[in-house]
Amino acid sequence: MEISKVTRNFQITIPKKIREKYNIKEGDIIKFIDCSTGIVLVLVK
Repeated sequence: MEISKVTRNFQITIPKKIREKYNIKEGDIIKFIDCSTGIVLVLVK
């Protein structure tokens, strides 16, 4: 499990292990899905 802190500007940093595992690059699109158990992030690319 990885964690990230929300900044003053409401931004988060995707942890390096996750970025590398899913090959997330600058400009990629992430979808935020509101679920009953929390928020799910889905890489759209």
